Amino acid sequence: MKWHREGKAGVLAALAKLGIEAREDVDGVTPNGTKWKADVLFAIHERNIAIVLQRSYQHLREFRRRQERFAECGIECFWLFRDVPFVTFSNTTAPLSELPVSILNEGRVQSASVAEWLSAIVDGSFRFYDGRWAIALRAE
Repeated sequence: MKWHREGKAGVLAALAKLGIEAREDVDGVTPNGTKWKADVLFAIHERNIAIVLQRSYQHLREFRRRQERFAECGIECFWLFRDVPFVTFSNTTAPLSELPVSILNEGRVQSASVAEWLSAIVDGSFRFYDGRWAIALRAE
């Protein structure tokens, strides 16, 4: 639970630093009545973006199901994993362009700060290329 609380607080603080208002622990319902929950939800440039922190292993089917719920509501969802579940997930699943996942470890996402990662989501430079999700170093 500590990783989850601290990670969520870090995401919220980074968004505030970027001047982006966000809401925490947002519950929603798809048009067909299926519930979803975002750890952090924010809107910018006519985009609705959810950040979900996943601290335990979850089967690919469940990730896809949860990702589809957000998409049905017009929400882009980005996932942050603890390192162990990410390694387990990565070892059992090929990288998927429809499932943006990253590791959150000690306040960093991959090799970037949380604020840099969030900025890359907002400006579109966090994307799937060369078979993985990463922050692009240059426009392609």
